[in-house]
Amino acid sequence: SGRLCDELACKYAQISVIHKENLGTAAARNVGIELAKGEYLWFVDGDDLVMKDSLFVLNDLLNCNKNISVCNFSRIEFIDGESYEQPVNRFYETKKKANVYDNKSEYIPSSVCYSLFKHKFILNTGITFNENNRFEDEFFNLDLYTNFKFQILSVDYPLYIYRKQREYSKTNSKDSKSLFSSCVSLVDLFEYIDKIHLDSFNTKIISYKKRGYAELGLFFLMSYLRREDSLKKGKLLK
Repeated sequence: SGRLCDELACKYAQISVIHKENLGTAAARNVGIELAKGEYLWFVDGDDLVMKDSLFVLNDLLNCNKNISVCNFSRIEFIDGESYEQPVNRFYETKKKANVYDNKSEYIPSSVCYSLFKHKFILNTGITFNENNRFEDEFFNLDLYTNFKFQILSVDYPLYIYRKQREYSKTNSKDSKSLFSSCVSLVDLFEYIDKIHLDSFNTKIISYKKRGYAELGLFFLMSYLRREDSLKKGKLLK
């Protein structure tokens, strides 16, 4: 894979390749933020897909909304072996479905992959991905949406194609050590959410807290029940 990437970088000037030790998704994204040269950042997981011509659609939209710091869009979900239908990308239809909002916590996406970020804006905030937690997306978005004021371009159009039920996904692992790590990461995330200060700017975070406690709490319970070692289950629950 490394050799093929190097060949592509030699062939296409817009491709850069970084060879580094695998320290996880968060570490890779942090390097990307630091070394990126483009005006915008889009974090795309390697086992997902993006809609055909999505960059052209986003470019047209952002040219009409130059002061936007974050652009959020919807997704299509699919499972390996199943077919999915890509909607026809017509710019005039997409433009009608685009709205500009001031940042509010109820707009927090579940993943950074469903957003396009202005590179300079992210650099100015100083936000990076938490390399010590398995839920780096949640930490990143919570930090961004509850501490900074910015405008969001919301596009009701599926530009991202998310692969569900991935066998080798870190959140789908049944390995005992991996499950324990996930649960510890969730506890850290719970505590982080609980410490977010509520004021007139981010008072809507309370609705996010309710969703976070419900969804992440359920995931914690599922991860706990999938463990087979009764001794470690007791330690984990405590």
